[in-house]
Amino acid sequence: MRTTEIEDAKERTQAIKLDGNALILASAGTGKTHLIIQKLVQLAKNNNSFKKLAVITYTDKAANELKARVENRDIGSRVVSQTMHNWIMNEIITPFVNNCYILPTDIPIKYSFKTEISGFEEGIQHIQKNAEIGSDRNKKKDFAFQLALKILSESNSAQRYLKATYSWIFVDEYQDVNGNQHALIKFIVEKLKIKAFIVGDNKQQIFNFRGSDTAYLEDFMDDQSFTQFELTHNFRSNQEIVAYSRLFDDKYIFSSGYSQFTGEAVINVNPHKNSLKEIVNKIKSEKTLESILILKTTNNSIEELKQSDAIFDNFQTKVRLTYAESIHSDIFSLLIRILYRYEGIYSLQKYIEEALLHKNFSHISNIIEKFNNSGDLEAASQLLQLVGIVSEMNFSQDEAEMFSQVVSDDGQVKYVLGVAAQYMILTVHGAKGLEADHVIVDPSEFLFDGRFDQQKHYVAITRAKKKLWLMNDNLTYKNIVKVLVQKDSELPSET
Repeated sequence: MRTTEIEDAKERTQAIKLDGNALILASAGTGKTHLIIQKLVQLAKNNNSFKKLAVITYTDKAANELKARVENRDIGSRVVSQTMHNWIMNEIITPFVNNCYILPTDIPIKYSFKTEISGFEEGIQHIQKNAEIGSDRNKKKDFAFQLALKILSESNSAQRYLKATYSWIFVDEYQDVNGNQHALIKFIVEKLKIKAFIVGDNKQQIFNFRGSDTAYLEDFMDDQSFTQFELTHNFRSNQEIVAYSRLFDDKYIFSSGYSQFTGEAVINVNPHKNSLKEIVNKIKSEKTLESILILKTTNNSIEELKQSDAIFDNFQTKVRLTYAESIHSDIFSLLIRILYRYEGIYSLQKYIEEALLHKNFSHISNIIEKFNNSGDLEAASQLLQLVGIVSEMNFSQDEAEMFSQVVSDDGQVKYVLGVAAQYMILTVHGAKGLEADHVIVDPSEFLFDGRFDQQKHYVAITRAKKKLWLMNDNLTYKNIVKVLVQKDSELPSET
């Protein structure tokens, strides 16, 4: 296996240059975000079109990271980077819902993941009565996307707007989309002929409980209008960890060479001889500046671990923002960054007219000063209320409470500010997109009811950069690895 050059450099170059629909199958650690940025830069600088490039992601954090990186490349004016729900609310539902349904007049439409509805018709009745979009009790369905597709299918104005506004749509983490989300993206690509850059990896598909399915990514694999590219070069992890993860990749056609490594980066630990506490103490004492991520499969097991010993007290356990599913999550995160002076007040121009912002500048400044001097949470609430009034968004009481919960949670604030915690204990679902120098997992947690959860296991082990610690005394898991290593040794070597 080559380690001195990028093994998929040709694929990356071709994907960037392609002027057509592209499907990017990106294994863990392969720099998919960097590739997306390169593609955006190429399109923005080599295309004189006034149209924008939509980048839709699953999390507010990912959307903000992309915003910051494209602004550094001076193409921010061409790129619209938002979460999936924010994008359909801003670009389809809010401006065009009245083309299909009669809603209460002069009431701004809002989204509430706390309000549950059962089925599409009940969802429509609720929105007509309350101007509020609820979430389906069936977590595998997504009413907001059903509504967006209904509007887009029936409103010529909505179709004309999207076609006139966007030339490309980028969708990240496509293995995590549900059926309603996939149907909308397919409509945009097939009916509106907006070019697509789809990025995903079915090896990391772990959100079945909310409707994700490998079939949706495979649908584009079978689509003749898409050119398929595969990213394999891992920039994140030690080569031994890469080789180990490739043992569990059914589609990797070459020998990973794992048996040639010495076990210095993938370390099997007998938990009866060395406890998790001892391993954590060892890393902390020997590698004081390196990060540690302990991965569990349930929130209950995280709580049990946190309560088991004081050594885990400073491990962050919550990454998901309380307001993550609010359509106003973008502005909430911006307000927190302003409160902590990570961004200036004039960044609110995205939401408030310049004249109004200038008029309220002193008031906002005084609130920020009060917050920084005393850490007064009431000041944060005052800022939210003021911005809500001036921007005419008028946030609901539920949203105000969610905002306050995030501001009062140090772990969530650090997450918004982009300050990575050095020590974390997370579920595998919560760790998607994250990495750490040392990752510690118990392989037996991926074995239940006689089944090995290979996808969740793959996500877990590919978070590690320097060392992967396997707290392993499970015979079944050992036999699985033994069989895979034997199979790996029979494959041809990559040249």
